[in-house]
Amino acid sequence: MSIKNIFTALMMGTTAVYAQKDSTIHELKAVTVTATRSAQSILNTPRSVSLISNKDIKEQAYQNLADLLQKAEGIFVPGTFQVPGSLQTLFIRGADNRQNLIMIDGIKLSDASTPDNGLDFAEVSLNNVDRVEVVRGAQGTLYGNSAVGGVVNIITRKPNKLGLHGMLNNTIGSFGKNTSFWNTQGGLQYAAKSGFYVQAEATNSVNKGFNGVLPPATGFFINRPKNFFKADYAVKTGFEGKDWDAYVSWRGVRQIADIANGAFRDDENHTLRFNRDLFTYGFSKKLNEKFFVKLFGGYTKTERRDFNDSSLISLTPIAYDRTIFDGTYNGENLTNELQLNYQQGKLKLVGGAGFVQDKMNVRTDYVNYAFNFSTKTNYDTVGAKMNTAFAYINSNWQVDLGKQQLLVEGGIRAGNNNRFGSYINYQLGASLVFTDNVSLYGNIASGFTAPSLYHSYAPERNFTSGISRGNKDLKAEQSLSKEIGIKALVDDVMQFRLAIYHNTVDNYIDYVYLWNGSKPINSLGFADYRGDTYLNTGKQVNSGFETGLDIFFGPKWTFSTNFSNNDGKLYFDPSYLNAGKTANNHVQLYSNGAFITGNLNDQTVRRPAQIVNASLRYKPNTKWLVQADMRSIGSRQDVAYVGNLGPFGALGKQSVAGFTLFNLSANWNIHPNASLQTAVFNLFNQEYLELNGYRTRPRTVSATLQLRF
Repeated sequence: MSIKNIFTALMMGTTAVYAQKDSTIHELKAVTVTATRSAQSILNTPRSVSLISNKDIKEQAYQNLADLLQKAEGIFVPGTFQVPGSLQTLFIRGADNRQNLIMIDGIKLSDASTPDNGLDFAEVSLNNVDRVEVVRGAQGTLYGNSAVGGVVNIITRKPNKLGLHGMLNNTIGSFGKNTSFWNTQGGLQYAAKSGFYVQAEATNSVNKGFNGVLPPATGFFINRPKNFFKADYAVKTGFEGKDWDAYVSWRGVRQIADIANGAFRDDENHTLRFNRDLFTYGFSKKLNEKFFVKLFGGYTKTERRDFNDSSLISLTPIAYDRTIFDGTYNGENLTNELQLNYQQGKLKLVGGAGFVQDKMNVRTDYVNYAFNFSTKTNYDTVGAKMNTAFAYINSNWQVDLGKQQLLVEGGIRAGNNNRFGSYINYQLGASLVFTDNVSLYGNIASGFTAPSLYHSYAPERNFTSGISRGNKDLKAEQSLSKEIGIKALVDDVMQFRLAIYHNTVDNYIDYVYLWNGSKPINSLGFADYRGDTYLNTGKQVNSGFETGLDIFFGPKWTFSTNFSNNDGKLYFDPSYLNAGKTANNHVQLYSNGAFITGNLNDQTVRRPAQIVNASLRYKPNTKWLVQADMRSIGSRQDVAYVGNLGPFGALGKQSVAGFTLFNLSANWNIHPNASLQTAVFNLFNQEYLELNGYRTRPRTVSATLQLRF
């Protein structure tokens, strides 16, 4: 039997595993604040919830949050296994990246300057992070826009010791021959008896030598090693009293990445710079035994600079394409919210109101010296802004039924958006808890995803038709999520979770080409092009189930595994198309090349149907921890440009094979204030693809020294 087969058998042999009562055993009894906006145990919550604790973050050998999140059920983040700095998009239960809400301390983290307002998860670091709460399913009632597939709330730390304390972490590693990475993280925190506290952390990451693009089957290829530099900063200060707390914080991100022009298309001088500044504040006070009030908000500003100098297209002879592109993309988000919590006996109420504003601007310069052509784009005059005002209320009532407890929740949110008008979201849920250890639950909830500012305002127009790329008449995507599940904790030796869900997104937004409607589709040519735009095209449907199991026997061993199955489909319907926008032209989906002349359906791409995670932990004493992980990703469809799908071509489908990776890590607590961590990612150096046309990480070795004082 090979070493790899032995390793797999050890990972999956749950009946032979003995485990200690580690931190994971308390997850179902742990408290979540994200699922209901009030403290409640995960076991009692009528939602599927995962908690990544501070202990998990310290003990796991991961360099970014996406790596850590992917261990939870229902989550896939393509880009995580590629070269550092690659775009990372978050899928929760198959929902698109823009349909998932990411927050830091309850403040939305997005990028209004991107085409879909989605967050590049690669920018999110573990700087000053205390814990991460993941709530799967629609959360539109409590959190509004984008909370369709789920919510990820990153909760930052406050000092837990008086006096001055600090830490320094250094990580070095390699992706293979002629590659290296080096991460340095340092932090200081101070807390006084008066309640004043301040803390600051900074992380610097340098990655060199790893080319993230695969060579094409034919044609010119540069194969230039890529570099990625990233700096993260976090500062938080405030006062904490007996029944009140106030703080202000700032987080900064600075990134520089050498990037390619796309799949199979390397470039020797294409760079992307990204900056983010996030300012947040919060004030909370316990008014009495029944009332708690919280005022909080934030302002974030992003800038993305995409610069591509004249590109090399031949070495024999040396030749360049003689084009230059320089684009600057700016986004802003302002959030202010007031929240009031009330508790009387076994009744909990939470309500609030707030205001959110998003802005964007784009400036681009393109010059083609070969054809003496240049063009500029500036969104200054289009007024790309979106305002949303909202109010919500949610109740949670516990009823004793002898040995069982019934928890019932319900809520509603009403809001108004200056782009698509008024909206209402609601949620209903119930959880039946048996003897504090087993919970049966179910919920139904609605949500929405607003059209991005780019979807609505992009001013580029077709010369012939005058149709603009932006569509101010887009409707918001509306979702309805249904879920039932069970959570069980058996004699403190086993923990089990199962969730079954169905999520429908109506008014799905897609990017399309428009073609001369007076000619048959099979006779269209380049001259019949009538522009490109965004339209509501139909529905997206995701259904599936997730299950998780943790086994705890004996004093030393822990085994955890989970399995996710998702079936994602798109249904296109001509009745959804806005004839006023299309001007009765033919509508071609860029995502698959099909013309919407009747009802069509398609499979969602880049999302595997099945994902399996498994983890085996061995902790013989307080000084040592050894962990082996397995992650198996099922096959999936990816996109690939096909030139004969219409006059311009469009995206076709290409199957990407599934893969299984094994990782190994060890922690050694050398001293109460020092520890050493080593890790091997892709232990067996498996060759695999995550996305079509892009390289993935081979065997990667790292070592981290952690010092504290």
